[in-house]
Amino acid sequence: RARELFRSGTRDSLEQASALLERVVAVDDKYSPAWRLLSKTYSARAWYGFLPLHEGFAKARAAIQRAIDIDPSDAAALAGLAAVTQSYDMNLPETARLLKRAVSLSPHDETVLGVAGGLATTTGDGPRAIEIHEELVRLDPVSAGAWSNLGFAYVMSDRYADAIAAYRKALELEPDAVFTHENLGEVLMFSGDLDGALAEMQREPHDIMRSLGLAFVYAAQGRREESRRLLEEIGREHPDFASPVAAGYARLGMSDEAFIWLERALQERDGGVLELRAGPLFEPLRQDPRYEPLLGRIGLSNEQVKALDFEPAVPEVAG
Repeated sequence: RARELFRSGTRDSLEQASALLERVVAVDDKYSPAWRLLSKTYSARAWYGFLPLHEGFAKARAAIQRAIDIDPSDAAALAGLAAVTQSYDMNLPETARLLKRAVSLSPHDETVLGVAGGLATTTGDGPRAIEIHEELVRLDPVSAGAWSNLGFAYVMSDRYADAIAAYRKALELEPDAVFTHENLGEVLMFSGDLDGALAEMQREPHDIMRSLGLAFVYAAQGRREESRRLLEEIGREHPDFASPVAAGYARLGMSDEAFIWLERALQERDGGVLELRAGPLFEPLRQDPRYEPLLGRIGLSNEQVKALDFEPAVPEVAG
């Protein structure tokens, strides 16, 4: 039941999943699968703003560490810790180290593949990210999350038509999942369908991301004052959404404000800054002289990415 609630991806379903799993580990605190999934629910709630960021990821780290303590050779648990290390610590060398260990233990594990695909996406390795996420969709074709992750991988490689199809499939499976309408709206915006983008942003159930998505589209439509007003309001009331606020200012061509909010995102450990290298929302900043130094501070310069010495791929199936 908790697994199905987690897959639904709504605020209520994630909270219910956490509550159920907390009951499970209270009954049997050596049941590793429950600790692993509990960590994922905490991470998701923190990422979506349903738990304070630092509190949510602290709980996620404690839960996944408990799973590792139970079984140090649990590949899925090691991959779960790698996911926290990437999203919250933004420590990509340690993420790669943990993933290499997880892959060596269980190269076909879906959790391991998913985290490896996330690292490939972050570092801008589009072909590998797509290969991995297409495999995950093949393994679990009714997972809305798998389709959404595939859509994001397509976006990072400018394959907008494929991304639109993937996000629409995710919404067919889970119409109320947060962030998916906004993500689809972004792709429609990048592909030039501003009316379609506006409609999707208006359907987004997450209040903050709906406003941010509207700010992005208003900027593309030339409605600069409306866009700026939304960004100022979100920045004032929800400063923990620093990275998308920065992206909104980037879309407006307001580079100084964008870099101020990127600094804020780094201070707050907002993992959204990991989209800086490959994410199209930040494309307007890439010619700014401040871009490369900031990329280096995040650990995403060309040299740093090469030094990770980790090339995630879909393992071949024997026979």
